[in-house]
Amino acid sequence: MVSGESGKDMHRVMPCATFYDLYKRFWITNYSELNKKVKQDLNGMFSSPRICILASLINNPDGFKNVTLFIDGHDSKLKYYKPSESHSLLYSYKLKGLAVRTQVIQDMNEIITHVSVSEKCAVGNDDTMFIQMKLHKKISKADCLGIDGGYNLFIQKFKDNAIDAGYGFYDRNFLHPIRKEPEQKLTLNETHFNNKFGSFRSSIEAQFSMLGSKFERFNNNRAALQISDIKYYNIQFRIACILTNIWQFVDKYDIEVQPYHKLWYGKGFEFPSNKNKLNLVFSNEQKVNTEYNEMVEMQQKFLQLNMNQLIDMVIDSEEDADDNLSKRRRKATRGGQRNRHWLTIDKFNDQEMLHEYMATHDIQL
Repeated sequence: MVSGESGKDMHRVMPCATFYDLYKRFWITNYSELNKKVKQDLNGMFSSPRICILASLINNPDGFKNVTLFIDGHDSKLKYYKPSESHSLLYSYKLKGLAVRTQVIQDMNEIITHVSVSEKCAVGNDDTMFIQMKLHKKISKADCLGIDGGYNLFIQKFKDNAIDAGYGFYDRNFLHPIRKEPEQKLTLNETHFNNKFGSFRSSIEAQFSMLGSKFERFNNNRAALQISDIKYYNIQFRIACILTNIWQFVDKYDIEVQPYHKLWYGKGFEFPSNKNKLNLVFSNEQKVNTEYNEMVEMQQKFLQLNMNQLIDMVIDSEEDADDNLSKRRRKATRGGQRNRHWLTIDKFNDQEMLHEYMATHDIQL
């Protein structure tokens, strides 16, 4: 409703204070719970080492079948409201203004698998953030990371840190453009390799363009985020990545939309929480199947009964009905006396209708 509106202009829809209250409740008050859920879903919902390897074999061009992941840094414009900190630490040479940088990893299905914490651009270089991500704990030994020239100087540092932590990674786990000493020229084959690799690796840049097109908040051409704490930007960015993954997954694999996917369209829908559990009759397939099988089995047994057995069932049912009737009669009895008093006609508000009914049916009082 207020997308693209400034704080001054959104009053046509809602007061600015109301918008901030909603924003605060969702992003700030719920930060710990959101952060835990986002980490779990982003790291494990869409991809796995096996999927990464199979996707690279299917999607990658010849010569790059070994590459399972890409990594790149993404800068986002912002307006930072924290007077105690210097704005010079936020300067991005790429965007020529204040920005934060985030490292993003995607697989060959164009699914984002890992997102780093966000850093001020003057502090968070690609190489230092690459080390701080501790990817040796997050990627597989069978993964090959496609990187640009800004990362390859820190590959040895990465391998050393991995060994210290009990992991083994080697040069074969990384692929990057060929670099030589300043005075040495690249051969034609080496130049061709670099050009082909750059074209191949451009898919991750397309990922950032898609994020900007899907979410106005992350479009550097149209918006500059207004934040006072970078961690809230980061969790919003990660949630945008999850939603983009969902869109990619549904689009690539023709996932059929199920009825419960659209429940939130309905009026009065509440998302499930510890206090409010979403109760869907058709969501528990095992329960539905069990009840179906039990009912079919009972109906089959019923069809196999002979006449005498059916009569016995009817008698039993009648006895049950008599028992229920007796219970209702006892409940209606007060002090051992049944209430058998009739109301006189003058006790009714609409006496004319009663007189008409008695006249029609020739009833005499």
